Amino acid sequence: MKCNTSRWLCGLVALIMVVSLLPVSVLADGGATFTVTNQEELTTALNQNRKVGEIHIVQSFMVTEDSTIQYGGDKINYYSDTVMTIAEGVTLTVGNGGALGSVWATFEGDWDSLLLPNGKCINNGTIILEKGGTIDLDFDTNNGTITVKDGGMFLACVTNNGTVTVESGGKFASGQGGEIRNNGVITVANGAELESRFGSTLNNTATGTLILNGDFRCGCFGEALWFHNEGDVEGNGSIIVYEANPKASETDLDAMIAGVMENLGQVTRFENWDDIGIYRYVEVSDYDELTAVLTEERTIAGESVEGNMDTFVSIAMDIFVSGTLATMSRIIVPEGVKLTIADGGTLGAAVDNFGTVEVASGGTLATTMGGNITNYGTLVVNEGAALECRMGGRVINERDLTLYGDFRCNDPYNLITGIVNGSNLIYAVANSPENATLVAARYDNGVVTDVKMIRTPPESGTLLMGGSGTQLRLFLWYMTSCKPLCESWKND
Repeated sequence: MKCNTSRWLCGLVALIMVVSLLPVSVLADGGATFTVTNQEELTTALNQNRKVGEIHIVQSFMVTEDSTIQYGGDKINYYSDTVMTIAEGVTLTVGNGGALGSVWATFEGDWDSLLLPNGKCINNGTIILEKGGTIDLDFDTNNGTITVKDGGMFLACVTNNGTVTVESGGKFASGQGGEIRNNGVITVANGAELESRFGSTLNNTATGTLILNGDFRCGCFGEALWFHNEGDVEGNGSIIVYEANPKASETDLDAMIAGVMENLGQVTRFENWDDIGIYRYVEVSDYDELTAVLTEERTIAGESVEGNMDTFVSIAMDIFVSGTLATMSRIIVPEGVKLTIADGGTLGAAVDNFGTVEVASGGTLATTMGGNITNYGTLVVNEGAALECRMGGRVINERDLTLYGDFRCNDPYNLITGIVNGSNLIYAVANSPENATLVAARYDNGVVTDVKMIRTPPESGTLLMGGSGTQLRLFLWYMTSCKPLCESWKND
């Protein structure tokens, strides 16, 4: 068909042609029913200028684009009572760049402006959320199977009568103002995340099973804890209790922790390490607040909290540590925030760094008992500063580590030692994991001049280092862990 009219008219004609091909009927109340077999038909069904009553997904397909309603004020009444159903035996896959939702949000802007419709989705088949795929809606009911893979996000209030599996790297969070009501099985793998938020409670009913080996971020507000359990909770993951809006209402996090213990039937938290761990999450903005959180004495349900080992501390603004702080807490440095260990300062803690951590000359950053310093951002240890592994902790570098100072490691499990004789590096490795790689590097004024690598190194040996420079460094790489030893570096 040749079209000589304007582009918008051509587009309108094309849309009419697409709609005319969709299987559609009209209900008695004027709501249309659509039968959907592919992504194009789904997008069309979600963008009608008339009331839509039902959308039936009857064939398996993948969503790889924004398949959400492009809503406006004229669309509110069209989709308020829409019910989308995924048929039994059908698989809806939401792939990278795919999005399903926004029809089902109940408001926009503020709590008093109910602007968007509140349709429903019923899954009787299978939903797979792949990396980069998102579902964000007031979901309603799952009678089938939902799998959230690494990098996928399922953000919804839902009554689960089937199974929801969140794999490592995936996220399942509640939507706005409803609840996650689990009558079936929800499995959260190690490295996956479950979250109750926006006033929405995770309600694990008497017939529900929650298998938690990852993290459950449990929100609370005032005296309301967004978790209620009458069913079975299994696994050895973590429940992290956080205050949803500290500026709006005071919340006693320790009382909330006691509430979680009661829900789980736990008398103690840290005597049996196979149980669910229950922690609190707090934010601090300066050094005094950080010190207060890390040094306070607390007792919960008659249990003394040693070293605030149940605390996750997120740093909201740049902080200088000038004194000595030793804690069993976990400190989180978000992206865009800098934590500095100043001259004379010492911080012993587990650290998850997504921003910047700098250890100034004369400062020390050290691991704590069983805790790791994990760098996902930038970690700088200046000359004259120290980075230490203590009490079984490890330093794990995932991104950018600049090390001019000393690294001290007393890890009894994987130990590297070495001495330098001219250009000969004589090394010994104890308990090296299979497939670990020993890396030896020679430096000249900060520039690498030679590198030797040995996969699954023998317990001892000698490496002849080429290049130039008086500094040599040893690293033991195993998966994402990097273990250098300062005693092996300098040829004195």
